[in-house]
Amino acid sequence: MRYPVSFLQRAYDQIIHDVCFMNLHVVFAIDRAGFVGNDGHTHNGLHDISYLDSMPNMTVLSPRDYSDLKKCMEYAVNKCEGPVAVRYPRGSSVFEEDGPLYTEAEDLFKPHVQTDHGDDFAVISVGTIAAECEKAVSILLEKGKKGKHINVTSVKPIPAREISELTRNVPVVFTVEEAILSGGFGENLCEALKGSGKNIVPFGVKDQMVRAGTYKEQLKDSGLDAESIACYILKVL
Repeated sequence: MRYPVSFLQRAYDQIIHDVCFMNLHVVFAIDRAGFVGNDGHTHNGLHDISYLDSMPNMTVLSPRDYSDLKKCMEYAVNKCEGPVAVRYPRGSSVFEEDGPLYTEAEDLFKPHVQTDHGDDFAVISVGTIAAECEKAVSILLEKGKKGKHINVTSVKPIPAREISELTRNVPVVFTVEEAILSGGFGENLCEALKGSGKNIVPFGVKDQMVRAGTYKEQLKDSGLDAESIACYILKVL
Protein backbone atom coordinates (compact mmCIF):
# COMPACT_ATOMS: atom_id res chain seq x y z
CA MET A 1 0.00 0.00 0.00
CA ARG A 2 1.19 3.52 -0.81
CA TYR A 3 1.03 6.28 1.80
CA PRO A 4 2.36 9.83 1.93
CA VAL A 5 4.59 9.61 4.97
CA SER A 6 2.91 12.46 6.86
CA PHE A 7 -0.38 10.52 6.77
CA LEU A 8 1.10 7.14 7.65
CA GLN A 9 1.68 8.29 11.23
CA ARG A 10 -2.11 8.41 11.66
CA ALA A 11 -2.15 4.62 11.23
CA TYR A 12 0.50 3.95 13.89
CA ASP A 13 -1.83 1.80 16.01
CA GLN A 14 -3.10 -0.22 13.05
CA ILE A 15 0.42 -0.91 11.75
CA ILE A 16 1.44 -2.35 15.12
CA HIS A 17 -1.71 -4.35 15.91
CA ASP A 18 -2.96 -5.38 12.47
CA VAL A 19 0.37 -5.96 10.70
CA CYS A 20 3.42 -6.25 12.96
CA PHE A 21 1.82 -8.35 15.71
CA MET A 22 0.92 -11.00 13.12
CA ASN A 23 4.11 -10.48 11.09
CA LEU A 24 2.10 -10.10 7.89
CA HIS A 25 3.78 -9.53 4.56
CA VAL A 26 2.58 -5.98 3.92
CA VAL A 27 4.63 -3.56 1.82
CA PHE A 28 4.38 0.10 2.84
CA ALA A 29 5.52 2.29 -0.06
CA ILE A 30 6.16 5.53 1.81
CA ASP A 31 6.02 8.56 -0.45
CA ARG A 32 7.48 11.98 0.41
CA ALA A 33 10.04 10.80 2.93
CA GLY A 34 12.29 13.65 4.03
CA PHE A 35 11.75 17.28 3.04
CA VAL A 36 8.96 18.01 0.56
CA GLY A 37 9.70 21.58 -0.47
CA ASN A 38 6.65 23.58 -1.45
CA ASP A 39 4.15 20.84 -0.54
CA GLY A 40 4.07 22.60 2.83
CA HIS A 41 5.61 22.09 6.24
CA THR A 42 2.87 19.70 7.43
CA HIS A 43 3.85 17.24 4.69
CA ASN A 44 7.53 16.86 5.62
CA GLY A 45 8.31 13.19 6.26
CA LEU A 46 10.82 13.41 9.09
CA HIS A 47 9.43 11.14 11.83
CA ASP A 48 8.86 7.81 10.08
CA ILE A 49 12.27 6.27 10.78
CA SER A 50 11.82 6.85 14.50
CA TYR A 51 8.37 5.31 14.86
CA LEU A 52 8.76 2.49 12.32
CA ASP A 53 12.07 1.40 13.80
CA SER A 54 10.33 0.82 17.14
CA MET A 55 7.92 -1.75 15.66
CA PRO A 56 8.84 -5.45 16.04
CA ASN A 57 9.14 -7.45 12.79
CA MET A 58 9.28 -4.28 10.64
CA THR A 59 12.00 -3.90 8.00
CA VAL A 60 12.78 -0.31 6.94
CA LEU A 61 14.58 0.49 3.68
CA SER A 62 15.67 3.92 2.47
CA PRO A 63 16.98 3.71 -1.13
CA ARG A 64 19.69 6.05 -2.37
CA ASP A 65 18.26 6.69 -5.86
CA TYR A 66 15.74 5.38 -8.37
CA SER A 67 17.84 2.37 -9.30
CA ASP A 68 18.16 1.50 -5.62
CA LEU A 69 14.41 2.01 -5.15
CA LYS A 70 13.65 -0.49 -7.88
CA LYS A 71 15.82 -3.06 -6.15
CA CYS A 72 14.17 -2.35 -2.80
CA MET A 73 10.69 -2.83 -4.26
CA GLU A 74 11.75 -6.08 -5.92
CA TYR A 75 12.93 -7.36 -2.54
CA ALA A 76 9.92 -6.01 -0.63
CA VAL A 77 7.33 -7.56 -2.95
CA ASN A 78 8.98 -10.85 -3.88
CA LYS A 79 11.44 -11.79 -1.13
CA CYS A 80 10.57 -10.20 2.21
CA GLU A 81 8.40 -12.39 4.43
CA GLY A 82 7.18 -9.82 6.98
CA PRO A 83 6.13 -6.16 7.02
CA VAL A 84 8.49 -3.84 5.14
CA ALA A 85 8.54 -0.08 4.63
CA VAL A 86 10.31 1.47 1.64
CA ARG A 87 10.71 5.22 2.07
CA TYR A 88 11.38 7.46 -0.94
CA PRO A 89 11.28 11.24 -1.49
CA ARG A 90 9.00 13.60 -3.37
CA GLY A 91 10.01 14.25 -6.95
CA SER A 92 10.83 12.42 -10.14
CA SER A 93 13.85 10.63 -11.51
CA VAL A 94 15.07 9.39 -14.86
CA PHE A 95 15.85 5.69 -15.18
CA GLU A 96 17.19 5.22 -18.67
CA GLU A 97 18.26 1.60 -18.61
CA ASP A 98 17.18 -1.43 -16.64
CA GLY A 99 20.12 -2.47 -14.51
CA PRO A 100 20.48 -5.88 -12.89
CA LEU A 101 18.54 -6.31 -9.67
CA TYR A 102 20.41 -7.51 -6.63
CA THR A 103 20.93 -11.24 -7.09
CA GLU A 104 21.17 -11.70 -3.33
CA ALA A 105 18.81 -9.99 -0.90
CA GLU A 106 21.72 -9.55 1.51
CA ASP A 107 23.20 -6.86 -0.76
CA LEU A 108 20.46 -4.45 0.32
CA PHE A 109 21.42 -4.88 3.94
CA LYS A 110 25.11 -4.10 3.52
CA PRO A 111 26.64 -0.60 3.70
CA HIS A 112 28.26 0.43 0.42
CA VAL A 113 31.37 2.61 0.13
CA GLN A 114 30.69 5.49 -2.26
CA THR A 115 34.00 7.35 -1.92
CA ASP A 116 37.20 6.53 -0.05
CA HIS A 117 39.91 9.20 0.14
CA GLY A 118 41.31 8.23 3.54
CA ASP A 119 40.65 7.63 7.23
CA ASP A 120 40.43 11.15 8.70
CA PHE A 121 36.67 10.66 9.14
CA ALA A 122 33.73 8.70 7.78
CA VAL A 123 30.26 9.86 6.76
CA ILE A 124 27.44 7.33 6.87
CA SER A 125 24.51 8.59 4.78
CA VAL A 126 20.98 7.19 4.90
CA GLY A 127 19.15 7.04 1.59
CA THR A 128 18.95 10.04 -0.71
CA ILE A 129 20.94 12.44 1.49
CA ALA A 130 23.92 10.60 -0.02
CA ALA A 131 24.09 13.25 -2.76
CA GLU A 132 24.75 16.07 -0.26
CA CYS A 133 27.18 13.90 1.70
CA GLU A 134 29.17 13.13 -1.43
CA LYS A 135 29.53 16.86 -2.10
CA ALA A 136 30.51 17.48 1.53
CA VAL A 137 33.29 14.89 1.35
CA SER A 138 34.62 16.62 -1.80
CA ILE A 139 34.54 20.02 -0.06
CA LEU A 140 36.51 18.61 2.86
CA LEU A 141 39.03 16.99 0.51
CA GLU A 142 39.78 20.45 -0.89
CA LYS A 143 40.48 21.56 2.68
CA GLY A 144 42.95 18.73 3.23
CA LYS A 145 40.63 16.36 5.13
CA LYS A 146 40.57 12.91 3.57
CA GLY A 147 37.56 10.84 4.51
CA LYS A 148 35.21 8.19 3.24
CA HIS A 149 31.52 8.18 2.41
CA ILE A 150 29.43 5.09 3.07
CA ASN A 151 25.75 4.80 2.17
CA VAL A 152 23.20 2.54 3.82
CA THR A 153 19.83 1.45 2.47
CA SER A 154 18.84 -0.73 5.40
CA VAL A 155 17.67 1.41 8.31
CA LYS A 156 16.31 -1.65 10.09
CA PRO A 157 17.95 -4.06 10.53
CA ILE A 158 20.87 -1.73 11.09
CA PRO A 159 24.16 -3.01 9.60
CA ALA A 160 26.18 -2.11 12.71
CA ARG A 161 28.79 -4.86 12.45
CA GLU A 162 29.58 -4.08 8.81
CA ILE A 163 29.80 -0.33 9.51
CA SER A 164 32.15 -0.99 12.42
CA GLU A 165 34.40 -3.06 10.17
CA LEU A 166 34.44 -0.49 7.34
CA THR A 167 35.34 2.30 9.79
CA ARG A 168 37.77 0.37 12.00
CA ASN A 169 40.64 2.83 11.36
CA VAL A 170 38.50 5.99 11.47
CA PRO A 171 38.64 8.21 14.60
CA VAL A 172 35.16 9.72 14.19
CA VAL A 173 32.05 8.59 12.31
CA PHE A 174 29.28 11.02 11.29
CA THR A 175 25.81 9.71 10.46
CA VAL A 176 23.62 11.93 8.27
CA GLU A 177 19.89 11.40 7.80
CA GLU A 178 17.06 13.49 6.36
CA ALA A 179 14.93 12.79 9.42
CA ILE A 180 14.69 13.73 13.08
CA LEU A 181 17.62 12.77 15.27
CA SER A 182 15.53 11.45 18.16
CA GLY A 183 15.12 7.71 17.70
CA GLY A 184 16.71 7.88 14.26
CA PHE A 185 19.40 5.90 12.48
CA GLY A 186 22.30 7.72 14.15
CA GLU A 187 21.02 7.20 17.68
CA ASN A 188 20.27 3.55 16.95
CA LEU A 189 23.78 3.03 15.57
CA CYS A 190 25.22 4.57 18.75
CA GLU A 191 23.18 2.11 20.80
CA ALA A 192 24.13 -0.86 18.63
CA LEU A 193 27.85 -0.06 18.92
CA LYS A 194 27.77 1.01 22.56
CA GLY A 195 30.89 -0.19 24.33
CA SER A 196 32.83 -0.63 21.07
CA GLY A 197 34.81 2.58 21.55
CA LYS A 198 33.44 4.07 18.32
CA ASN A 199 33.10 7.86 18.31
CA ILE A 200 29.79 8.35 16.49
CA VAL A 201 28.27 11.78 15.87
CA PRO A 202 24.63 11.68 14.66
CA PHE A 203 23.60 14.50 12.30
CA GLY A 204 20.02 15.19 11.22
CA VAL A 205 16.98 17.35 11.90
CA LYS A 206 17.04 18.70 15.45
CA ASP A 207 14.02 19.16 17.74
CA GLN A 208 12.33 21.70 15.48
CA MET A 209 9.49 22.23 13.03
CA VAL A 210 10.92 22.82 9.57
CA ARG A 211 9.34 25.78 7.79
CA ALA A 212 7.90 25.67 4.29
CA GLY A 213 10.22 26.54 1.43
CA THR A 214 12.03 24.96 -1.46
CA TYR A 215 13.80 21.67 -0.92
CA LYS A 216 17.19 23.40 -1.00
CA GLU A 217 16.02 26.00 1.51
CA GLN A 218 14.81 23.29 3.87
CA LEU A 219 18.12 21.46 3.61
CA LYS A 220 20.03 24.64 4.42
CA ASP A 221 17.71 25.68 7.27
CA SER A 222 18.25 22.27 8.86
CA GLY A 223 22.00 22.26 8.28
CA LEU A 224 21.81 19.30 5.91
CA ASP A 225 23.12 20.90 2.73
CA ALA A 226 26.63 19.92 1.63
CA GLU A 227 28.30 23.13 2.81
CA SER A 228 26.74 22.93 6.28
CA ILE A 229 27.64 19.25 6.66
CA ALA A 230 31.24 19.96 5.66
CA CYS A 231 31.47 22.94 8.03
CA TYR A 232 30.13 20.90 10.94
CA ILE A 233 32.54 18.02 10.31
CA LEU A 234 35.46 20.43 10.01
CA LYS A 235 34.62 21.97 13.40
CA VAL A 236 34.52 18.55 15.06
CA LEU A 237 37.78 17.46 13.46
